[in-house]
Amino acid sequence: MQKTLSFLLLLFINFLFSQSYHFDYFVEDTSKETSNEENSWIRNYFYDSKSGKKLHLRNYENGFLASLYDKESQKSHYFYVSKEKSQLTFTYAYSFEHEGSKTIKDINKNDDIEVVKIDSLNYKVNIFKDKQKRKKKYAMDILIKKSPVDFFEIPMEYSRSEEVIQRLKSYLCCDQKYMTKSSDFINFKYKETSRFEITKFEKTDLTLVLPEKLKIDVPFWNK
Repeated sequence: MQKTLSFLLLLFINFLFSQSYHFDYFVEDTSKETSNEENSWIRNYFYDSKSGKKLHLRNYENGFLASLYDKESQKSHYFYVSKEKSQLTFTYAYSFEHEGSKTIKDINKNDDIEVVKIDSLNYKVNIFKDKQKRKKKYAMDILIKKSPVDFFEIPMEYSRSEEVIQRLKSYLCCDQKYMTKSSDFINFKYKETSRFEITKFEKTDLTLVLPEKLKIDVPFWNK
C-alpha cells in the first residue's frame, strides 16, 4: 500500500513539474485551387481556444506525426500518433530548439491593408503593394459565422495576417464570438484563385504532457 502511494505521489510530482498542453477543439480545413489545376489539400489539427496554439497532424509511416510550436519557449514538440478505431494515442517523440529570434526583413511592411464590411457576416479584404493602392497583391472574400469561441483563419501565409484579423474583428460585436466559415482568395502575382473552407470544428478534450527531460533532435525531414 505504501509503495503504491509513493508511486502515485511520484507520478503526481512529475506531472506537476512537466509542461502540458490542452486542446479543446479539433479542426479540419480544406483548400482548393480553382485556377489552372484542381489541386486540393486538407489540414487536420487540434486547437487551444485560450492560447491559440495548434497541434498539427501529418501522415507518417503507419500512423501520424503531431507537431506543436511553442513560441514562448522557441521549441517545437513532436508526438507519434497511432490510431485504433476512433481512438488516437499520442507518444512523445522529440523536441526541436529554434534559433534565437532574428531580425527578418518583412517584405510586406509597406502593404496597404483594406478591410471592407459588406454585411454582418461578409467581409472583403484587399491588400495593395503600397499606400498609393496602385497595385493589388491579394484579395479575399471572407464569410464568417457565429461560434462558441473566436477562430479566424486566412487562406495564405502572410506576415501581417494577425493585423488583417484584428481589423476584421473591429467590425464585430464585442459580446458575440465568430469564426471563419470560408474564404475565396486571389493571388494577383501568380494569377491564382483558391477557396478555403473550415469543414470541421468539433469540441474535444486532449491533454499532452511533455517529459521532464526533453529529447532534443531535428525534424525527420531535415535528416
